[in-house]
Amino acid sequence: MNNFEYMRRFLPCVTAFFVTMGVVSCGTKPVAEVPVEKGTFRIEGQISEVPDSAVVYLLRSEGRSLEKVATDTLIDGRFTLSDTITRPTCYLLCCRGERFPEWLKNVWVDDGVRVKITGEGHCFGLWSVDSAIEEQAKENRYTEAEREAILQLMQLDSLTGDERMQAYMEGCEQMVRQGYEYMMTAEVDDFWMDKFISHHDIWRTTSRPELDWEKLAARMSEEQRAGEKGLHIESLVHPMKKIEVGDKMPDVTLVDMEGAKHTFAELTRRYVLVDFWGTGCHACASAVPELETAAEKYGSRLAVVGISVDSRELWQKTVKARNLQGRQWWDTTPVGKSLAVRCGAADSGLPFFVLIAPTGKVADMWEGYREGIISEKLSPYL
Repeated sequence: MNNFEYMRRFLPCVTAFFVTMGVVSCGTKPVAEVPVEKGTFRIEGQISEVPDSAVVYLLRSEGRSLEKVATDTLIDGRFTLSDTITRPTCYLLCCRGERFPEWLKNVWVDDGVRVKITGEGHCFGLWSVDSAIEEQAKENRYTEAEREAILQLMQLDSLTGDERMQAYMEGCEQMVRQGYEYMMTAEVDDFWMDKFISHHDIWRTTSRPELDWEKLAARMSEEQRAGEKGLHIESLVHPMKKIEVGDKMPDVTLVDMEGAKHTFAELTRRYVLVDFWGTGCHACASAVPELETAAEKYGSRLAVVGISVDSRELWQKTVKARNLQGRQWWDTTPVGKSLAVRCGAADSGLPFFVLIAPTGKVADMWEGYREGIISEKLSPYL
């Protein structure tokens, strides 16, 4: 997969890595610093031992998709990237060109901040990042702790087929172990909790090396455990049973765009088709017309409920932007105990569908969309 889809697929892993910059002359005349205007940020890179014409991309994560924010082409080893900003945000940097690996690297930016990146060679996961942003300093410490694993993962393009996949899995496992060891002594704060969640997500995609996640989670304070991220971590350490066909669908609290609360109990005496979707999922958007047709065709015998796997903010933004109709609800339960996680939608391809019978039990569930599949799946029941 020689495109951004490859990088999005492995986003939970590669977003653990970051870079730093500092503009160095390298034998050429110094470049005068350009003032950073309020409401913007500026990334300046100076890289050696990399040929000109390589393209540097700055991306922003939008749910399960990546949005290109800025690009620049290396000239004399230099590149510059900028955009508007209002608060500290983690962007993703990648490079395209000969010998550059398919990869993503986290770079923190903020209003009025200049970020400098320096390094040499094509392994940009180990380039250095320098800025006044506190989160970047923490990222740099994790990068140093996981240096060996990052280097292995940055060299995957020299391998092919099964050999490449095996090296990828080994690199992920090594990164999780190294990150785990660092987290056992690092300061426990919001940043630490984000790292716990991301590393645990990577761990779940591997052969799951023996790590005592419960012991690591015990480092949180009682106040931290009671917060949103703490509850998410607790749900990862003590996961709930997966929902299967024949099980009773949990009647959790869902909210609509206006904030009104709903449960599946209000949709009694009919089948309920739950559509788990995400921003940036092309197949999810393709399924919308057929979902609307099904809702109209079956009338009061079927209720269609869309549930986004994205953050509440991104869900609201997408529903408004696409003018999505019908029951568009959002799950209020902690992420690790959400319906998307318990049904398997969070770990599967989207869209993911769950058909609930009038009895409240799961009648069917399936992953993905192709034209006509919704009608095929519903026909035996309606």
